[in-house]
Amino acid sequence: MLNRIKTLLPESIKGYLKSLLGTDAIKFYSQFGEDAVAYGYFRGQTWVAGSRMSLPKNGFYVDIGAYSPTTGFNTHVFYKAGWSGINIDAAPGAMKPFDTVRTQDINLNVAVGTQEGQVQFWCWGVPSVFNTADPQVARDRTATLGEPQLVMVPCQSMATIISRHMPADAEFRLLSVDVEGRDLDVLMSNDWARFRPELVIAESLDVPLQQVLGTELYRFLLEQDYELIAWVQPSLLFRDRRRKTSLPAET
Repeated sequence: MLNRIKTLLPESIKGYLKSLLGTDAIKFYSQFGEDAVAYGYFRGQTWVAGSRMSLPKNGFYVDIGAYSPTTGFNTHVFYKAGWSGINIDAAPGAMKPFDTVRTQDINLNVAVGTQEGQVQFWCWGVPSVFNTADPQVARDRTATLGEPQLVMVPCQSMATIISRHMPADAEFRLLSVDVEGRDLDVLMSNDWARFRPELVIAESLDVPLQQVLGTELYRFLLEQDYELIAWVQPSLLFRDRRRKTSLPAET
């Protein structure tokens, strides 16, 4: 009888009842809620009056500075929804848990930036949110965290990585960058004429909201024709202005 009732109910009523009963909750994984904002952005594109919103299918993401396959990770909720992509972290051994948990993804143990080859990397552990390829950030953190392990790691540009590993027919929906002070250098290593994610999440360390519009990172993405749509401290979310979306119109 219950299954018969379910088949008779409109999707809008089913969604309302699930929300009311708490059975429609989505688990998010980001450290500060960035994935919840991104998820809401993408799900909002499917909005139609009287129907239930859902996430677009078969999205592709690139996550640079991946840290952990689940905890504090901006793309795990999308992976669980059926998306796939590329996870990247420079810390030695960082991709071992990804190879176990994120089996449908491409997992790369490299640094990303404009200087291809070998680069210095300061490591306080694996995983650690403090690891960085930025010498100034490393000096600042050494004062409070103690001496890190200094290692040399391979570095590739984002354009090189995407051209080698992203399928030609992929729908590049999301780029997440969190590399502790080197986010701008990572972004500058992309070929924005060829590889344009619909949404970009990038970290802007220690910058209050009033100063965001004056940062080099903001100005760079503005030059690439992206607009700032959200601030989830310390992350900024940008949307590709060249891409048409089906966001709900105001009523």
